[in-house]
Amino acid sequence: MAENIFQFANDAVFIIDLEGVIRQCNDIVERFYGYRSDELPGKPFSLLLPPGKITEFETHRENLVLGTISDAVDTERITRNKDIIKVSASYSPIKEVSGTGQVIGISVIERKVSYYRTIASKAQALLETSPDPLVIINSSGQILFINAQTELLFGYKKEELLGRKVEKLMPDRFLESHNEYRKDFFSHPKTRNMNSGLELFAKRKDGTEFPAEISLSPLTTEEGVFVSAAIRDITERKRAEEKFRGLLEAAPDAMIIANEKGEIVLVNHQTEILFGYSKNELINRPVELLMPGNLRGKHEGHRAEYYKEPKVRAMGAGIELFAIRKDGTQFPVEISLSPLETSEGILVSAAVRDITERKKSEQKFRGLLESAPDAIVIVDRQGVIQLINAQTEQLFGYKREELMGHKVEILIPGRFVGNHPEHRENFFSNPKTRSMGLGLELFGKKKNGAEFPVEISLSPMETAEGLLVSAAIRDISEKKQLEKQIREANINLEKKVQQRTAELERKNKDLEQFAYVASHDLQEPLRTTSSFVELFSKKYMGRLDADADKMLNYMVQASDRMRVLIQDLLDYSRIGRKTDLQVVDCSAMIKNLLVDLDKSIQEINAIIHVEELPVLKAYPTELKLLFQNLILNSIKFRRKNVTPEITIGAIRSKNAWQFAIEDNGIGIEEKYRERIFVIFQRLHTRSEYEGSGIGLAHCKKIAELHGGNIWVESARNQGCIFNFTIADL
Repeated sequence: MAENIFQFANDAVFIIDLEGVIRQCNDIVERFYGYRSDELPGKPFSLLLPPGKITEFETHRENLVLGTISDAVDTERITRNKDIIKVSASYSPIKEVSGTGQVIGISVIERKVSYYRTIASKAQALLETSPDPLVIINSSGQILFINAQTELLFGYKKEELLGRKVEKLMPDRFLESHNEYRKDFFSHPKTRNMNSGLELFAKRKDGTEFPAEISLSPLTTEEGVFVSAAIRDITERKRAEEKFRGLLEAAPDAMIIANEKGEIVLVNHQTEILFGYSKNELINRPVELLMPGNLRGKHEGHRAEYYKEPKVRAMGAGIELFAIRKDGTQFPVEISLSPLETSEGILVSAAVRDITERKKSEQKFRGLLESAPDAIVIVDRQGVIQLINAQTEQLFGYKREELMGHKVEILIPGRFVGNHPEHRENFFSNPKTRSMGLGLELFGKKKNGAEFPVEISLSPMETAEGLLVSAAIRDISEKKQLEKQIREANINLEKKVQQRTAELERKNKDLEQFAYVASHDLQEPLRTTSSFVELFSKKYMGRLDADADKMLNYMVQASDRMRVLIQDLLDYSRIGRKTDLQVVDCSAMIKNLLVDLDKSIQEINAIIHVEELPVLKAYPTELKLLFQNLILNSIKFRRKNVTPEITIGAIRSKNAWQFAIEDNGIGIEEKYRERIFVIFQRLHTRSEYEGSGIGLAHCKKIAELHGGNIWVESARNQGCIFNFTIADL
């Protein structure tokens, strides 16, 4: 469905999951709402909804989960620039293709209301280009529009039909029931075929009738719902169906057509020849008449299963099929099934071919057996060896005559012999091609008693003597040796990885300890230096020359910057030292944080939107610092003369929560997206934006502390979206 709806040229199309998150959209959304199609996937659909329309959408979504298709409704949307526009929205459920048909998503098709008049003006020309006759009527059955094709097909002029009842185009025998059909359609208007299960006829002006196929589509207009009927003359198709019988007779195979009850409704002459019955002896008789008695009991169940999912396929795949003639003789057959859609419902066409000669050819496979690369051992249900090839002699060291007629256990180590008859019986009870001993290590035994590891593939073989099993045996000694070498190499590699990981963790701890000690120990001499610089400045500022005053200012500023850098470095080294996880309500945390930041927010009249946020396990102090740094970043790096607007949201992503903090600030060029997370990295001078350049490094370390990561999506002068994940801890 998703592939089809994206073909609408003038409509905005969204695919939304059951949580209300946009998964796909087309390029028209940029024209309507100002977002690129690659910006919206992963965002909640509520991003486009004015506050008063969120409840309306939730109601539609709840109905759609139940499989209800909504009529188009006029509503409102909010653009990226916060403009309100009017649209017509249609909602439809997306159902799972196979299985239960469960609703797995929602499709939304939206059209600007302003488009309606343009479309209406083009409707006449578009309808005239239709290859089929089109008739548009209202709920009373009055004809409102016809195209030129309708005049050609029915022989009326437009003025003879417009305003008249549509029953004018129907044979009299349908008039009585058509009123009810029309009322039913307008009660539940949806695109559908009118013919379903019926043969329909239309009537020309001259009174002649013709078979027709009619498709109905509802049209929602300002005057109400109309219906458009596309009418197709299927006279030629009916003639083609009559030719089907001739083609059936020309088929080289016996063709048997049966209904859902298993009753034969049609056979060709080849069927009479193959089975020895006349057509009259087969028509309306059960198809089981042509099957051996031991197959008849199960066939009704097989037929019912086929009708659940009718498709072209071979019958009895993997087993040998037999048919029975009128004289009671049985013969092997190959049967292909094909569903046939007819006015009487679905029929099944069975092409039956006698494969007696092929079976004779299959007996010649013994020569091919000898050319097999593996040892082949064929045994019966009692485990007696019936046939081996030369590879078996070479692999096990026996001569052919030493194995033929003996039990297969002669080739099995003694510790496995006791259980083998039971395994063999299980295979014959459910014979199918498979590997033997799945999940087990198997061994063979040579004539000299030596054991070796083997792989064995089993295949059932239907023969005139009954069911046999073919075992293809391969010596895997070299493979096992290679696997051992690989395991040893993996163990060594894991040890090296563990050593490297431990070493890296130790170095990281040493580095953090160094940063802590260095920043902590530097504070004392820095305080002393700063105190003397400030004292010197207070005492001598203005008493020396201008150059000296400037130098004193530089010293004071440098001392202040050094104090900030050392404190930031100390804060960075402390991240993660507290290891107590707590349950954190992120919505409450953000609410409290915004109260703390109220002064900064009010100073610039920033607008902050907070969507519903999760409750999760986290390190509360560090997580609060992460949110604080990102919010302050959005406030700091705002655009001039633009009101800062920040949106905070989160979505569930597998085993983690993904948070997004989006702003409309100055943005970040792509080449700097990695650099900004490196400690003390700045993209601007201090005169442009204050700060030490360590805030985003803090954010990165906190995200990694929570088992997640952080990244930014941005373009210059287009704002930023800082994304970070918090894993389930």
